[in-house]
Amino acid sequence: ATLIMAAIVAFVALQQSKLVEHYAGGLYSRSSVSLPQSTPSSPATPSSPSSPSLNLPDPRQADNENAAPAPRLEYAPWLIASSEGVCEPPDGVPSRCCLGSSSAGGGVDWRKHQLNCAHVDYYSPVLAPPSSATVVTSTLAALGSRSMAFLGDSMMFQTTVGFECEALSEGWAIVEHTDEPREKIRWRYGIGSVLEWEFKRGDQTRNVRHYAIYRFDETLVDIDEALASSDVVVVNFGVHWMDSRGYREAISSLLEHLLPHASTHTIVWKESYAQHHDNEGGEYSSKNNEIKTKNCVDVVYGDMFSHMWRDVIVRDVALGLGYDIVWLNETSNGVEKSKSPLYWLPAVEISRSWTPFHKVNPKKDNNCEATHVCHTPYIWAPIWEYLKEAVEISAV
Repeated sequence: ATLIMAAIVAFVALQQSKLVEHYAGGLYSRSSVSLPQSTPSSPATPSSPSSPSLNLPDPRQADNENAAPAPRLEYAPWLIASSEGVCEPPDGVPSRCCLGSSSAGGGVDWRKHQLNCAHVDYYSPVLAPPSSATVVTSTLAALGSRSMAFLGDSMMFQTTVGFECEALSEGWAIVEHTDEPREKIRWRYGIGSVLEWEFKRGDQTRNVRHYAIYRFDETLVDIDEALASSDVVVVNFGVHWMDSRGYREAISSLLEHLLPHASTHTIVWKESYAQHHDNEGGEYSSKNNEIKTKNCVDVVYGDMFSHMWRDVIVRDVALGLGYDIVWLNETSNGVEKSKSPLYWLPAVEISRSWTPFHKVNPKKDNNCEATHVCHTPYIWAPIWEYLKEAVEISAV
């Protein structure tokens, strides 16, 4: 019993030391104070998938008996103020890094959306800090001379902005930033805009881009442009396809086109984020799966929209083409260098818990927008852990 108690004390001390390390520096923790605590609700238990899934567990799920106490989340005063309606970030930090910034299908903005995020509990047990206060710095360091691009829709842009904000919080500066609007080939198809950041810290500079693409063009000229300018590409195309047959055809074309580049680029497939509409699978309304209410609800899968159906298609197509999938939620020890790796970033199980982080409209009976989320740096932390793994493995 004495040994068990000593082990528990040592474990708690280790967690506390990690917590001190995490809050030791950065814009999010410097002179940090606490948000008013609200009573957290218990996270919903995920329903079992009704069809074969990729079997990628949420990394934050643990045996409740053995789980360590949830780490305390801390926010810098300017972030606290932004949750209360005043967004005044430090010099060099854009307002879209304030708590409650969000998207409406295009850019990310705080002023347009902060009232729609006033309900969010920024101390929710769903949130957790990354394992290190420098997780994005480690990612940028592992890039070396390589450049990185995020390709996808407005949720991918929210992800990119989350990366931008975390880099700034870890002491990087933006020395150059451009936002180039493009004329799409046709609505939804082609590049809507290209955003580029040059981050600098000390004598290190890193280039990151975002290509706003809802659906890639059939010629894949938009994908080729991204490949020509970037060495690491983080890719997701998903929620803008509702038809499984059409999606399989599109993904087959995309992955076949990317295959020759898998040996020269780092290709990361990020799973589609879960949506939380009040219907089967949380999907956008369709003829046979209409949305029942305007509320956001926990995802329940069924026969019509099964567990991760888009990503199951991506997996099957990738394996059929000869990719070697590197599952980033598994240990990297012993990973052999492959000629055609596809780095798989799990996101759907993480995002299934994001039900309370969607925007609501107080002027319309709190109708919930079930796709985009209210920004907090901690919502993206698990994504950065996996992205760091991909960049580090591929650098070897």
